[in-house]
Amino acid sequence: MSNTEQKQNNAVATKTTENIPIESLLNSSLVKNLASSLKLNDVQLAKANKAVLDMMNDENLKGTTQISKVRFAYNVATLNYKNPNAVAGIKYETAIQAQLQYQALIEDMIACGGLKDNKVIHCFLYKGVDYKPTMVGDYIILTLPDHIEVQDMFTKPEVVGFYCEVDTKDYGKITSVMSIDQFKAWASRYSKAYKADKFSPYKTNFNDMGLKTVIKIVGRAVLKLYPFDRLAQSINLDFAVFDDEGVSYNDNPQPEEEKPIEKGEVRNEIKMPDVVGEAKE
Repeated sequence: MSNTEQKQNNAVATKTTENIPIESLLNSSLVKNLASSLKLNDVQLAKANKAVLDMMNDENLKGTTQISKVRFAYNVATLNYKNPNAVAGIKYETAIQAQLQYQALIEDMIACGGLKDNKVIHCFLYKGVDYKPTMVGDYIILTLPDHIEVQDMFTKPEVVGFYCEVDTKDYGKITSVMSIDQFKAWASRYSKAYKADKFSPYKTNFNDMGLKTVIKIVGRAVLKLYPFDRLAQSINLDFAVFDDEGVSYNDNPQPEEEKPIEKGEVRNEIKMPDVVGEAKE
């Protein structure tokens, strides 16, 4: 079958599923086969179907196809997150893009069983604060103050970077630290949504996206040292786009040519941000 014929068939399928009431679509063989392929149990299926019906009334998702909502909700349901808002659905033309919340990554890292205190330290870095950076192996360790002194009660302190730290049971501390400029360069390199002049979390929740990025970098390192299926699935799900044809990763900011981390080997390829000083000295 030619590409033109395939596109025509997909267009016909889309039109057909859009003409079906959503309740009927959820009971169709197409959707039942999707649930079977994802191995959804009855509880997961009920949760996914409720999510689909809720999405039908979401004005922010107006214009996205019914089947894209179904694919998104069914894939999210396989992860069994305690937090119902762990993965947000964002409009991506007529499709749904999965946006993992950083709290979900934290939940996954704690659940993997490899963290010493079951704790993921994560925070914004503020201008004018001395974080006393030190180098431990290849990782930058920051000393975090108990509280930030606010000079003006009517002015929010300026965020100049992002930090995440975990202490593993077997391999010591793993950290990631980025300045604002480093995060902008990272997003510009790996994310089409950041570069596009349209609605995206990079524009509406810039600082949270920066914090999620350093948490995700630490999560990738933890995953290689302590393999955990749900953490792997969550990282793969983030930024995935669900449409009528399936799932694509055209805007998934996956670091290119990432070398695998062997057990016992730790490293931090993020350079020291200027805002926290020259720790290597």
